[in-house]
Amino acid sequence: VTRPNFTISNLASGDSIVLRINNTIVASDKADSSSLNLLPIFELANGSYSVNAVAIDIAGNQSSLDETISLTIDTQAPSQPDIPDLLSEDDKGISSTDNITSVLRPRFILDGLSTTRDSIRIIINDITTGVAAVASQGSKDTLQLVTDLVGGSYKITVLAIDSAGNTSPVSPELSITVDVTPP
Repeated sequence: VTRPNFTISNLASGDSIVLRINNTIVASDKADSSSLNLLPIFELANGSYSVNAVAIDIAGNQSSLDETISLTIDTQAPSQPDIPDLLSEDDKGISSTDNITSVLRPRFILDGLSTTRDSIRIIINDITTGVAAVASQGSKDTLQLVTDLVGGSYKITVLAIDSAGNTSPVSPELSITVDVTPP
């Protein structure tokens, strides 16, 4: 959202309200109830802002400018994660890179992550599993499934969601096979 709606409360009917962002007046109106919604007159670019509102009563008395909130506008999606990789310790096939496992809750190496804290979703066969974790603040992390898989083939992808709700493109797909049948 680049034009956030601000709700100003604890007002008296008839108060004039001035909304400032970085000391620039961006909206004003007269209250006709105890709260008022104000929308800035322009869109805000990505970045950090100081926001405050001033109420002026009908006698001209002005409220304090001391109460300022910080606002960050972030419309930039996280970068696309790299293809997930089955952790070699969980890759139980003939080689440690064939993506065949007997582990029902395998672990995956996630690479190409943002260096900020993002929420990670693992998608199995195009269905978000509900597995969500906050990744470390590095570009690489490991995530283990919290529910068991059953024998079969799976397509594993990953996406990242930042604190502002921006979603990355889905990663390339990793195909794995879970084989729980003894020879």
